[in-house]
Amino acid sequence: MDTAYINGSLAGASAWVENPRVYPIHDGVLKPGRNLIAIRVLKTKPDGGFLGKPEELRLMLGDKTSVPLAGKWKGKLSVDARPPHSLPIGYENWPVMPTVLYEGMLAPVAPLSITGALWYQGEQN
Repeated sequence: MDTAYINGSLAGASAWVENPRVYPIHDGVLKPGRNLIAIRVLKTKPDGGFLGKPEELRLMLGDKTSVPLAGKWKGKLSVDARPPHSLPIGYENWPVMPTVLYEGMLAPVAPLSITGALWYQGEQN
């Protein structure tokens, strides 16, 4: 799972490893000269992190100019979210975590009577 920022502005976030990260950069975020890209990675498994090849990491500009992002990155451990610590608040609603579906979808409608149901066997959500 990741949350990406450019110059302190949220660029996007994703919790699915299969999705390519395509985050739009809004007007006024980039500035002339150096810009800061910060990516917060939440590893839920020991082999998490950047899984793509270094040459695939790039910033694609609107004019199709590609800026490579391979190379050394500064990094640090900000929160050790292993039990018994809780996860960062931004990920507490991740749909496959225990109790999220019940608390977020079933508990609010539990007082209502149900006369029928529709079932859709979706993906993991």
